[in-house]
Amino acid sequence: MKWLVVCFAVSCFAQLPLPELHTDAVDAGSVFRVKNHQSVPLVAYIIELLGYPGSFYTFIVDEVNGPPVKQGEERASRVQNMTVGAVPDYVKLTAALYADGSAAGDSAKAAALVERRKAMLEATRGVIQRINATKDKKALIAELNAWADTIVAPGKATRNSNLNGGRSVVADAAAALETLSLEAELAQLKKLESALVAALG
Repeated sequence: MKWLVVCFAVSCFAQLPLPELHTDAVDAGSVFRVKNHQSVPLVAYIIELLGYPGSFYTFIVDEVNGPPVKQGEERASRVQNMTVGAVPDYVKLTAALYADGSAAGDSAKAAALVERRKAMLEATRGVIQRINATKDKKALIAELNAWADTIVAPGKATRNSNLNGGRSVVADAAAALETLSLEAELAQLKKLESALVAALG
């Protein structure tokens, strides 16, 4: 029921056209180039490999805590997957979210972006709680890595897929703590928490 409510909410947003996508092959990988032609900043989108026999691939960009793609700007993302660059006709941008809350493309997939943000917020608050409860950074890193390994995204996505927003938050925090102090990482996480709360309204 929760999923249906979210889908309905996203489908009620004003619909804008999808951004422009170009996929190119590069050495040992591929590059997605996404251009926003709308006056509203682009904040999140899903790129998928569709209809190619024997393969699936999904890639998400979400600038909830970073600079959006403004009108006329192009955002490039390099990935290690070489298949998508070899068969660009099968690579589609299937859903997008804009800064004003409007959506484009498949409404269920746009709703999945919202659900991903909710998972990120839950994970962010979990990491903040753990940082506040300890002074042992080494033990916390081990705890976060163990926790990240238990978070598996639904469907075909592997636990290493960037579809899995909750896992990314936890794993990224563990990696950041290898070089940052507890206080510095806590400040970064609180910034992310505020951005996610604002994005989810």
